[in-house]
Amino acid sequence: MTESRTLARILSREREAILRGDFPDLERIGPLKESLLQKMRDATAKPSELQALSDALAHNQSLLAAAINGIKDVNDRIDALRVSAEGFTAYGQGGQTSHIGPGRKGFERKA
Repeated sequence: MTESRTLARILSREREAILRGDFPDLERIGPLKESLLQKMRDATAKPSELQALSDALAHNQSLLAAAINGIKDVNDRIDALRVSAEGFTAYGQGGQTSHIGPGRKGFERKA
């Protein structure tokens, strides 16, 4: 099998791993892809094969960028939920600040 066909299969496997969110598989694919790209530097391939590989690489790159943005959005949302769970400070009618949210952690002693 030629390097370009092998790379096309690896890119297909990479696309599936991205869609599944299988990051351990993506880690295993990276060195394989890099090795094949190095081998292809000296190989000759048809322009149509190279264009198909370029398109697949661009598509996978776009999918990875979307996955990274999705992970960042989830992380931001988790942070926002964490902050809102801690409550917030508001001003009362007399101008004093008061904490609104869950009670203080710890013990409250009553005489």
